[in-house]
Amino acid sequence: FCKRMQTRFPVDCPGEVLNNCPLIGGRGDQIQKINFLKDYRFNIAFENSFYPGYVTEKIIQPMFVRCIPVYWGGTECMKYFNPSSFVWCGDCESMDQAIDRVVAIENDKDQYIEMIRNPVLNEHNLYLDFSPSNILSKLEQLCMG
Repeated sequence: FCKRMQTRFPVDCPGEVLNNCPLIGGRGDQIQKINFLKDYRFNIAFENSFYPGYVTEKIIQPMFVRCIPVYWGGTECMKYFNPSSFVWCGDCESMDQAIDRVVAIENDKDQYIEMIRNPVLNEHNLYLDFSPSNILSKLEQLCMG
């Protein structure tokens, strides 16, 4: 995906794969990655694997600094995150179709601004209860079937 995207416009790759700029730090270094992303409009945020329910920090990191994730991963992301705040590649018929979406946003300042102004969480997830008692209750429900 990245190589194909690079045929349309420059893509900085600060990791070990396709590296073309300074490395951003060790594996899992959230602060360095977020600091890197704050200067970008888009981030290719592809999961390493596709499993039902598998959604990681890859979609959250760019959202933290209002960088638009170009996301491929578990469909559950649509339950938690506002689809108007990221580019969802999961329903694209091809990589080129996903890249065309990014290019269209890049070329339309109003659409870009609207996307970064959208809330990142779905409305029903704004008030999630992460209290220890609620988390324990959810774990008990999962373990008991």
